[in-house]
Amino acid sequence: MSTEENSPLGKAETIALEPYSSPDDIQRGIELVTKPLAALGFFFAKGSEDLSLRILSVCNFYPAFIQLYCDTLLQRLYNIRQDHKPPTFITAKDLDAVERDGNLLTELQRKFELNLNLDKRYKAIALILADVYYAESDSGQYNGLTMSQIREYCELYAGAHFAKTGPGAYEALVDEMRKLNVLERVGSRYVLRNPNIAMMMGDRERITHQIDELARETPEQARSHGERRIPMRHGTDRVIFPMPAAWVRTNVEVSDGELFILVGNKLSGLPEISNITGDWVLGHECLYTVKPLSTPQNAASFLRKLPGTTSGIGAKRLVAASAHSWKIAQISEYAGAALKGLSRGRLALIALPDKAYELSKELDKGLLEHAAGAAHQRWRIVPIPPWTDDAVHFHLDENIAVSGNADACQALLHASCGFGAELARLCSTRLTVEDAKALVLSAERTLAPDLATFYGNIGMPDAVDAPMRSRIETFLQYLDDGTERKSAIVEEAMLMAEVTPGLVQFLMWMGLLQEGPGNTWRVPALFRRLLR
Repeated sequence: MSTEENSPLGKAETIALEPYSSPDDIQRGIELVTKPLAALGFFFAKGSEDLSLRILSVCNFYPAFIQLYCDTLLQRLYNIRQDHKPPTFITAKDLDAVERDGNLLTELQRKFELNLNLDKRYKAIALILADVYYAESDSGQYNGLTMSQIREYCELYAGAHFAKTGPGAYEALVDEMRKLNVLERVGSRYVLRNPNIAMMMGDRERITHQIDELARETPEQARSHGERRIPMRHGTDRVIFPMPAAWVRTNVEVSDGELFILVGNKLSGLPEISNITGDWVLGHECLYTVKPLSTPQNAASFLRKLPGTTSGIGAKRLVAASAHSWKIAQISEYAGAALKGLSRGRLALIALPDKAYELSKELDKGLLEHAAGAAHQRWRIVPIPPWTDDAVHFHLDENIAVSGNADACQALLHASCGFGAELARLCSTRLTVEDAKALVLSAERTLAPDLATFYGNIGMPDAVDAPMRSRIETFLQYLDDGTERKSAIVEEAMLMAEVTPGLVQFLMWMGLLQEGPGNTWRVPALFRRLLR
């Protein structure tokens, strides 16, 4: 029989990474500590009740870790009490002694590592943030990493484990780790939720050793549920929200007052949510609404009239200004309205291809400040990401024959260029593996038989004239799939084709230039075959 089964505190919960997080859960955690101890004659003295919260904090609110900690504490208390009659009062010195116990630390590290090993990508992210924690703690300030930095570090130090992980999947992984109480978000950066997380993984030397070991391990690719696309509901109507589920949980169900500008092409799924009316249910508690908010004042007034945060459906709101209703020159004022209305919901501006192209030109002129991740920035351009293999897998749902066939899923991604609305159209309920594999040839005849038709299908703006298109095509021809995003090759291609940084951004927003594994570029194969 295991130590846990013999424990006087009862049997520990078996999954360590299911933390107490809500107020009710935390109260349960306190009771898990105090009630069994009291039954055995051990009490926290009056004025020292917060020691139970210290135990929860050290154990990062994981029930199984609390169990281990309290077992070690009990052994110490029994030794101290010996033949003395209860009650015995627990002091901070008792907890100090427990936390210096090498055997307890070793067991906590072992259990924590077992859970992180369930998905090696979790382990990579946690180890990298722990390494950053130790490095930055030496200087007295721990700032953590932005999402883009997490991705860069993961691909640099554990690239094999992320080879099939799409750019959007990083947000999904980090969101799942937030729910597991491993990480938390502070502004636009992510940090270990508690310094004790680093302790559970080891000192800096052990962290470095584990990162090196992880880089040599065979990757085990796991599905990321955060890559799913959520159907919004309005009565009996359904519309797929184009952003991943993890993005919704991270950026919509929690508002920090930052303004989002959603950009995407005609097939990205953004147009489908641009002109709908009424309140649409998005996720567990969120409502999505599109309004013609023609001025920042209108936006502020609309947000002000919304009910405050409650619980249940409508507790969170995502309010989007329709594509033709707002002016680029007023972005900073819309950002001010978003910040003032943060207790009411998240504000977004929709930018379809024409408006997206205008944005790219303004960026090149330097008329818009857009330093992504800067502490002072209150607005951010958010492109609709192409679907990943995981997104297709979960969208197919019960069509197991197709969702479980790697070649069929890749054919769907190839035939759609990863564009969400096109993928949703192709994934019919009666789709077979043979049908899916035949879609590539069909797409070559319909979606992209030639450049003009393809550009029309994705909504390339008329303002992008023939000379500009020629420069775009020349630039993309220079780039091989797998070219590092920040490299001399990219800079040389931009120079030779006379392509500006703003135009490169626009190509990303249109899905013509997509992020590949290892911080590289890729051009959708269906489109690349036309660049000759």
